[in-house]
Amino acid sequence: MPNKIKKPLIKRFRSGSVLPFAVTMVILLFIIGLGLTRLGLGARLASAKTTAQLTARAAADAGFIQAMRLMNARLAAKPWDGSPIASVSDVPLAGADATFSYTVTDAGSYYQIASTGKSGSAEKTVYGRLAIGSLLFGIGVKDIIDVKVGAIFNAPADSGFAIRTNSVVDNAIVLKSGVTIPGDVICGPGGNTDDVVNIKSSTVITGETYSAMDEIDFPPVVLPADLQSTALTNYNYVAGTPIVGNADPANPRCVKLDKIDIPNGGIQIIQGHCKIYVVGTTTLRQSAELIVDSGASMQMYLGGNMVAGNSNGLDNLNTNLPEALTIYGLSTCTQMDLKAKGDVFFGYVYVPDAALRVYAKNTLAGAFVGKSFTLTNSASFTFIPPTNTDDNDPDSYLFLRWWEE
Repeated sequence: MPNKIKKPLIKRFRSGSVLPFAVTMVILLFIIGLGLTRLGLGARLASAKTTAQLTARAAADAGFIQAMRLMNARLAAKPWDGSPIASVSDVPLAGADATFSYTVTDAGSYYQIASTGKSGSAEKTVYGRLAIGSLLFGIGVKDIIDVKVGAIFNAPADSGFAIRTNSVVDNAIVLKSGVTIPGDVICGPGGNTDDVVNIKSSTVITGETYSAMDEIDFPPVVLPADLQSTALTNYNYVAGTPIVGNADPANPRCVKLDKIDIPNGGIQIIQGHCKIYVVGTTTLRQSAELIVDSGASMQMYLGGNMVAGNSNGLDNLNTNLPEALTIYGLSTCTQMDLKAKGDVFFGYVYVPDAALRVYAKNTLAGAFVGKSFTLTNSASFTFIPPTNTDDNDPDSYLFLRWWEE
């Protein structure tokens, strides 16, 4: 019987059976493509929104910078009339599809800038405050501020009082229990205030706590030319012998001393109006006093440190007149111990490279700048804004604070 030849098995598909499969695949690919397109579109919209927000912020910053530049230009034009610059609206930002507008308002003790940037539907506003050129805005330092338990601070309303450091390290500002700050507390740019500012549950800050936009510039003290050219005198303490200045406060007597060393229980009185440069160390030994007499004034330039013993004091008898006692520290002054033996210390202290330690049981009034600041007792501090001796010819603006919304 002949062998049967097996034919290969051939699977046959009916005509048209592949079409539904192909259509299904096309639909799936279309859905996937549509989803990817929507994702891409969403990403592009989000990117466009972010770009618009960043551009609006850049425009607001540009307007703010222009306003500050024009304010300084007006300040430089003499005589200065004190008026702010005019407002502007919808100024195009070069190189971008954005505009800025700003206004500058006179708030009495400071000028406030509000600058708004717009890009598409995005809008951003930044604010800043400027005051006429004084770095004596309260307590300002480069590094550490340490205020002990129970210290009391007072400041006039809208005076611009602040406690400020350029530092961003943890605990750069320590405000112990019971301390009330009638103003702002400011740390260096980029600082996390939760880490930089160390406060207790009973600490009260009536203003805002924030990081500055820029570090504040504490320029070094430059010794006036008239003091540089004054002949050096060796200090010789004689009990009851005052240092006598001139009668005209506009023309103080220049005195250049190798040092000041007041012995235990000694009293050195300043009479008249003096401008004193101490080349070396200023030492007030136990129970010693350096007193600015009533009706007198002293501008003191420290070339060396100021060292204070127990129960001594640096006192200004001109009540409510801190301008009568101003102390400046050159870069070689790295430590200043300040004690007030009387009821109140009235004065301004600017020692930007010195560790400033204030020992006071009673009341301080004025303002302080140092490399660091320590208030060691539960004293009362009253901020007295410095008066500009030439309001018609101020030198510069001090940037007080910045914020945004």
